[in-house]
Amino acid sequence: MKFIRLVGPLMLLFVTLFGGAGIAPISHAAIRDIMSNKQHTAAASPHLSSATYLGGGETDYGRAVGLDAQGNIYLAGDSFSSSILGYSLDPQGGTDIVVAKLSPDASTLLELVSIGSTSGDHVGGMAVTPQGEVVLAINTDSASFPTYKALHATMDEDNPGVLLKINAAMDDLVFSTFTDFTVPPELHTVAVDTSGAITVAGYVYNPSNRARDLALERFSADGQQQLFGKVWDNDDEDERAQGLVVTPDGTTYVAGYTEGRWGGLAVTDNALQKLCGRRLALGADHDCDNDAFVMRLNPEGEVDYATYLGGNGDDKAVDIAVDGQGAMYLTGWAGAQDFPTTANAFQPRCRAAKPEDGCYYDMFAAKIAPDGSKLIYSTYLASGDLSGLDYPKAIAVDAAGNATVVGYTASERWPVKNAFQSALNAAPCPNAFQDRLCFDSVVTTFTPDGQLAFSSYLGGKFDEYSSDVMLSADGSIYLTGTTESTDFPATAGSVQPGARSGSDMFLARITTADTSPTVPDPVPGSQRIYLPLMRR
Repeated sequence: MKFIRLVGPLMLLFVTLFGGAGIAPISHAAIRDIMSNKQHTAAASPHLSSATYLGGGETDYGRAVGLDAQGNIYLAGDSFSSSILGYSLDPQGGTDIVVAKLSPDASTLLELVSIGSTSGDHVGGMAVTPQGEVVLAINTDSASFPTYKALHATMDEDNPGVLLKINAAMDDLVFSTFTDFTVPPELHTVAVDTSGAITVAGYVYNPSNRARDLALERFSADGQQQLFGKVWDNDDEDERAQGLVVTPDGTTYVAGYTEGRWGGLAVTDNALQKLCGRRLALGADHDCDNDAFVMRLNPEGEVDYATYLGGNGDDKAVDIAVDGQGAMYLTGWAGAQDFPTTANAFQPRCRAAKPEDGCYYDMFAAKIAPDGSKLIYSTYLASGDLSGLDYPKAIAVDAAGNATVVGYTASERWPVKNAFQSALNAAPCPNAFQDRLCFDSVVTTFTPDGQLAFSSYLGGKFDEYSSDVMLSADGSIYLTGTTESTDFPATAGSVQPGARSGSDMFLARITTADTSPTVPDPVPGSQRIYLPLMRR
């Protein structure tokens, strides 16, 4: 693992080797949210206040974004590059994990960390504490991933996953351990509460029946104790966690989808929807299709709410956010023409060529009341043409209940409002499967009652893929993802205003404020030099 520390005008190198595990020298937020607390006020006239590339000479993927209490920005991604901004990453093999800490105005790289195994490693989620500690859930292909103070020192080949924590100085590991279940890549399945306890979600794969059972574990802040662990063993049924929120008191919310052919989700008596969507539509003697689900566990880890959400089609939740009153906000895919929408829906119907067809690559956004008894709003969220492809990725909400959804689209008819980029900026991107326009990221904010407040494209002429969103208390939206464009709208003075390869990470900050984020003055005497150190 490499830590490169950048302090003032000096670049100082700190190298740590963990018992032969692959660690490489290199230095390189509110929390991904302790209570999904990604805070934001509905935007009246938003603008792109800062945007930057971040990448090396090879392919780099932006996966997660976070903030600390000082407003520093954290990006996590998967990288094939051997260096970023001139600093060597010493790749271990395949894709390695990279975490970058940027100044609040995205003009300066403060820290850079690289860690990886001899095979492919992929970010499954990131949480940043107010102090700047970084927690990562990782999917890995290799038992060589570096561990330290591990509760599980060896990898289960059927269930690859790693949980690790980097200290606030970003110069050392607090712990790194294999999990005993699979951590899916590119999701939002790790969270930290105000006590520092870490919760991570995934699934246990059973090769005998090829079933994937939802798994959830909570660890102490130092990673040395497992506080609770649960596995939902439903025989041949699959449940996939896609999003996770933990509130300050330790209440846990999980959203995802179930592939339960036999309707195996153990819903509670207070469920909003007790049957899968196909059985609601066609009768209890029918098999189920994919349905979104939402689950809430009390601080002791016991389920007190679980429900389906879906229609007679393929529906999947991909992320969840929770406001201070406990209302639950979801985004995901809606493949069913009868996905449950409300009377106040922004888009009450999906795109479908024929009544018997499923919806065509449509998103949804929904808000469930704190007690789980009703939908406050539920709407399709889709472009206005059947040739467009719309992909949901993440959702965030503020204390007032304004919810922001990010994803990406290849449509020229995405619904826009108060947009800083009102049209798709895309060239043709044909591939082996279909002819299409290139993707642009999209970012959309709903008011607390589900009306459109703001919606915009973001991108250059080639593909952009959003992956995560974070909201700050000053009304800013931070999103990250991957860009393949050379004309992505990076701003002057950003840490990397130009592309370095065919695929770079990107960071964008959208705000209604006229002022830039405050960059704290250096603290006198804060410059430190780290000499090479060997831990035995």
